[in-house]
Amino acid sequence: MGITVYPNPSSDLIWIKFNQVIDHASIEIYDISGRRIQTQEILNQSTIPIKFASSFSGTYFLHIITKDFVWNEPIIINQ
Repeated sequence: MGITVYPNPSSDLIWIKFNQVIDHASIEIYDISGRRIQTQEILNQSTIPIKFASSFSGTYFLHIITKDFVWNEPIIINQ
């Protein structure tokens, strides 16, 4: 499974691009303390925009969960 997250760092919007259409996935964003700050479900998509709900600069962790895999990536937000 190929996944690209861009831009990283970002100011408030990131794009997640899969190399194929994903039937169903959950995207979760956690802050540095491990608190989940955002969740988004996706259905039948290959490119997804994510607007950060947090207005604070810092490092966040993106978790993508499907029936076949779990994928994690740090994201840097510079406000």
